[in-house]
Amino acid sequence: MRLQQKVVIVSGAARGIGAAEARALRGTQGARVVIGDLLGDLGRTLASELNAGRPNACAQYLHLDATRIADWEHAVRLAEESFGRLTTLVNNAGRPRPARPRRDIRARGKLHMRPAVFLVTDKKPKT
Repeated sequence: MRLQQKVVIVSGAARGIGAAEARALRGTQGARVVIGDLLGDLGRTLASELNAGRPNACAQYLHLDATRIADWEHAVRLAEESFGRLTTLVNNAGRPRPARPRRDIRARGKLHMRPAVFLVTDKKPKT
């Protein structure tokens, strides 16, 4: 167990690749893991699964919006208060792909194209 004394935050860890990473880091490597994600029910379920049969908690869920600096600061505080000095970050959080432009075609003798509306965000993280 190479990571037995390590403390890890995994973002986007409630399902899919992030959950597999959290399971591997805890299960086969022995790390203590903070599961950061927006999906609370799945994150709490995974933390319970990783803690099952262990006398001391080795995993904890945290609501984490990876675009918010305050959430990251809270994640680091929680990791260090719960498990000790943070040693590792697995930044797995993603975001939905932007919608593709859609054409609105109306058959009233004319062809009208209506521009799609895209969600535009700042490049800077939100606080």
